[in-house]
Amino acid sequence: MSYGTTITSDTRSTIPLVKNLTFVAVLAVQCLALHQGNAQSNDWQAVKAIAPGATISIRVLGQGRRRECEFLNATDSELTCVVRRRRFEKQISVPRLEIHEVRLEHPEQDRTIIGAVIGGAAGAVVGGIAAIVSSDPETKVAAPVFGTFLGACFGGGVGRGLHLHGSVVYIGP
Repeated sequence: MSYGTTITSDTRSTIPLVKNLTFVAVLAVQCLALHQGNAQSNDWQAVKAIAPGATISIRVLGQGRRRECEFLNATDSELTCVVRRRRFEKQISVPRLEIHEVRLEHPEQDRTIIGAVIGGAAGAVVGGIAAIVSSDPETKVAAPVFGTFLGACFGGGVGRGLHLHGSVVYIGP
């Protein structure tokens, strides 16, 4: 019986993988930073230029929460949009002087698709790592496929539930 046995491993095969994962992480952070760096304006003409049917959110002065709605139109004195919920639809008009902020929002289906793509890519990376580490030929094939599928399902669910706000179109006085 030998107590001094050491197991040697070859770490050279994992170094390119680590470099690639680092590159992907840096790229993701840069994309997020670009997304968050959108211009902010107090130009009401930008609100009037929003396409009818676009999903927006409005924050009214003195209220902390946003109201998400479908943009209809804006005049010099007010903004009109439709609030849609599962069981009702209500058209609202908000006076311009009461509006603190207007943002463009990402529709729910876009968030789900983006989440599924990101989750699928992450699942493929994890599955690829599992395939590299495994010596089983079936795992080498199934792990990336299964990882992509699970990642896409999980990412789609997270994307649907996670709400990242779009760019600020208007900031009031």
